Amino acid sequence: RRHRWRDRPRSGQTQEVNHPHPYRPCPSADRASLASPPHVLYVDDDPLNIALMQAMFESRVPGCRLSVAASGYQALSLAPLLPPTLLLIDLSLPDCSGVDLLPRLRNRFAAACLPAVAVTGQIDFVREGSGFDEVWHKPLDLKKVQPQLEAWLALSSERQSQHWQG
Repeated sequence: RRHRWRDRPRSGQTQEVNHPHPYRPCPSADRASLASPPHVLYVDDDPLNIALMQAMFESRVPGCRLSVAASGYQALSLAPLLPPTLLLIDLSLPDCSGVDLLPRLRNRFAAACLPAVAVTGQIDFVREGSGFDEVWHKPLDLKKVQPQLEAWLALSSERQSQHWQG
């Protein structure tokens, strides 16, 4: 499905341009996101993993919003409504691979810079070339994951600040 919106050329005249998806600004390029709390989109279909992640966010990561999608389709449906500052994606989803979903989510936000962590039980998964910035292996060790999560959220906040300073 192709969407249309209006672009403004340098001359100030309006012209109509066809694009493969509606423009959604990168969260790091959105001034409103500077004032909003960090938002993480977690994509996983396992209820136990979801409950564990929700418990970690509630007790150990205050002030951070967590949204959960149980499939790639659901994540793409939520994406326009909930621009995240970080993606946590299971590699084995019922309707797609997390590796295939990642570029689609980044495209949905027009945000190649959006940090993403693969959350997987696949011990042999190789991060290089996958598009993911980091890998967390299941079962998650919360003592290790929490500082890594906090570091990603701090980095995201720093990227937002640098965007508006430079």
